[in-house]
Amino acid sequence: MKILLVFLLIIATFTSNAQNKLQTPIINYVTVDLQTGRPTIGWQIDNPETVDGFIVKRLIVDGNGVVSNTYNNIAVIENNKVFSYTDNSTDYFTYANPSQRVEYYRVSSYVIIDGQRYYSLMSNPQSTMLLNVDYNICENEYNFLWNSDLSSNVDYYVLHSSEESFSVEPKFAIVKDTTLTFKFDKFRSLRRFTVECVLKNGFSEFSPIVELQAEQQIPPETICISNISVDENNNLNLTLNASESKFVSKYVLIRNDENQQSDTIFLDFLEAKNYVYVDTTANVSRHYIYLLTALNNCGEVFALSNSASNIVLNVDAVENGNINNLDWNMLTFWQQDSYNVDILRSIDDNSFEPIYSAASHELNYSDILSNIIADRDEHSGKFCYQLCFTSTNGEISFSNVGCVNRQAVIFLPNALNPNSLNSENWTFRPKADFLDGYKLTIYNKRGAIIYESEQLSEGWDGRDSSGKLYPMDSYVYLIVYKDSDGKNHKLSGFVNLVY
Repeated sequence: MKILLVFLLIIATFTSNAQNKLQTPIINYVTVDLQTGRPTIGWQIDNPETVDGFIVKRLIVDGNGVVSNTYNNIAVIENNKVFSYTDNSTDYFTYANPSQRVEYYRVSSYVIIDGQRYYSLMSNPQSTMLLNVDYNICENEYNFLWNSDLSSNVDYYVLHSSEESFSVEPKFAIVKDTTLTFKFDKFRSLRRFTVECVLKNGFSEFSPIVELQAEQQIPPETICISNISVDENNNLNLTLNASESKFVSKYVLIRNDENQQSDTIFLDFLEAKNYVYVDTTANVSRHYIYLLTALNNCGEVFALSNSASNIVLNVDAVENGNINNLDWNMLTFWQQDSYNVDILRSIDDNSFEPIYSAASHELNYSDILSNIIADRDEHSGKFCYQLCFTSTNGEISFSNVGCVNRQAVIFLPNALNPNSLNSENWTFRPKADFLDGYKLTIYNKRGAIIYESEQLSEGWDGRDSSGKLYPMDSYVYLIVYKDSDGKNHKLSGFVNLVY
């Protein structure tokens, strides 16, 4: 037993002495071939004639038959004049995968004495470089990160980019650190990158090529406000159209009023076809400008619709001329000359009826009321108007309703002659309009009532109930009425009966 132990000790001592005498190789570089994507190891030794060959070891992390995360032989170089190896090995049912992980290598030299192979100590480990690249779509910039375990031997790093077939030109950045953020002047959807580590020993190491497909945020093909109309509930209805885009995170409606006050309305759709948004907070008699905007995934506005405004109708009464003047702003969401304008009118809250068809370039209209006063119908004096726009493709848009209350109009004759050749002189009948609660009373000089009527279409013909003419004389009239604001009025005076 003692003899065996002594023998083993002698062998161990001899092996240890052999290892110590053998030169340990120095790894010059571990790079990745840009064409094949395979790792290549290069090393050196001062006196290669003193060794018979080299052993290349790789850190095995997912192989079979070995302890995981240990260095194991992947190649025996039986030539002391070969100082590089390209790792195509599949030992342990695994292979180098430098594009997905960092691969670590060590190299030993060996000699053969009496048929027995003796190894040097292993070199220091050295790894491939792994380049990670991501694209920041919001900033339109690339972020680079790579590893390096030779920081003390690194002179600098060079990043290379190519849009098509890869070459190490052009160099677009030279840095000292292992991180870089870079923005190109022009956007390219496909770029390829590699990082070159230039060592102080004159060698270079390359990472595997990283191919990155970057996306540019493309705005929706369609984004528009195609109609604004006032509905029956006196709300503004906006018809919105927006085509689908995966880069849109939200649509936002901006509303600016005539005082430059701005409101932001967030909408709950990512695609819309004739979507009707009802703006219940808008005052339809005020002028607004709307803009539909698309926000991208970075929260930025990257698409704008047309600027669209509602139609505001203004109505003013010209008292002396018995005219209602209408004016409105130009339509913005349809093309000029692509629509017709109908002016609708309502008197005393009756139904709206068309009174005039305006051309698209017209922005005002005067409604002359003389024919209304002459038609002998009694009106309270409330006039309301609305504009109806009809496009060539059948779309309809309504303006707000604009109203005015006319003051009472009364024309009084000062005499009547039942025997006149002109029938207009046969009766005492005021020409009046835009009043309510009308009543005409005629008194004789003793204060007795000789005639009463509540109909504007009727008048006093100078006769009593039997048809006999009253004597020629001056008679007192009293007219009571309410104006369009509901105020009570009285008019009195004398009318002369002659014949």
